[in-house]
Amino acid sequence: MFTRTKLTSLLVTLLFSASAVADPITIDVYEDGGDVPQTLGGYTTVDYDITGVNGQTVNSFTTATGNEIGMSPDVMILTDDVTGNNWFDDPANNGAIFGVFGNIVVLTPTNPLGAISFNISSSFGGSAWVSAEWVDSDGNTGEVRNPTGSGYFPLNTQSGTDDWNGRGVSMYAAEGKCITSITIEPYKWGFGAISTADAVGCVSVPEPGSLSLLSLGLLSLGLLARRRNRIV
Repeated sequence: MFTRTKLTSLLVTLLFSASAVADPITIDVYEDGGDVPQTLGGYTTVDYDITGVNGQTVNSFTTATGNEIGMSPDVMILTDDVTGNNWFDDPANNGAIFGVFGNIVVLTPTNPLGAISFNISSSFGGSAWVSAEWVDSDGNTGEVRNPTGSGYFPLNTQSGTDDWNGRGVSMYAAEGKCITSITIEPYKWGFGAISTADAVGCVSVPEPGSLSLLSLGLLSLGLLARRRNRIV
């Protein structure tokens, strides 16, 4: 028999669970220097070293786990910049970056990602926004953007120097979600210091709306049970 105390406790638990799944993808933007942790949301990312001929045009790269990530439009491998300095101060990438021809690039992994991080920088100053699309095993989809709305975060050079530290960006999926694409929209820029982790699987998690309906249904059943007991 449902008691008022049990019903209240159940509803509180369900509403708390609803708030816990509200943000399927977390996107963090770090300060100058771009130091991003390699453990993101329970995933441990693995570095990808950009290699190739300076000026070579490519449309994909393959991570250490064999996951091919397409890039559209094509990008250019840059092993040095006009000053000979390292854009990101990241020895792991030996100063190599992907230079982008336009104002936007979309990264699409062959297999969904659990987490990804990268560094973006501008040689002329500028700004950027980033977003990630996600999916779960039921086919539910969505997109998360940072900053939200039409905002941008700055990609400014250090005044009076040729040191372009840029911003570090990390994205990771909540349990049951997978990242299916990443969009980067900055201005006069390049990106590198890439690190990724493949998703372990997309397990369906009830959305807040579904949990609310379930709560109402259980409440109705509880009230019906109490009414029957009174009649008996």
